[in-house]
Amino acid sequence: MDPIRRTSTPSVSDAIEQAYGAGQRLVVDRIDLLALQAAETWGDLTRGGSFAVAGGVVTALGWCCVVGALLAWLGPMWSWPLALALVGALHLAAGLALVAAARASTAPTGAGR
Repeated sequence: MDPIRRTSTPSVSDAIEQAYGAGQRLVVDRIDLLALQAAETWGDLTRGGSFAVAGGVVTALGWCCVVGALLAWLGPMWSWPLALALVGALHLAAGLALVAAARASTAPTGAGR
């Protein structure tokens, strides 16, 4: 129905037509809102993910420097193979502890266990 056209007495069909048009506009508006929210969420996720990757790279480089300094410090005291074995064993122990902690935190809880 044309919103400019006015009749002297509104009919039931005019009311149904207006309600149908309002319902369609509402559905379109909701879809547009969902699309905007999805775009905003995607932007937040990609921005957060890129910061996480950059943080991981910087942390890995820093860890490599710490391990290199530890090896340089242990090298003169012990042989290089022994120093490498010690640092490797420390990394292995830390890795196994992290895996155990990850498994414990994701283990199912409740009566089914």
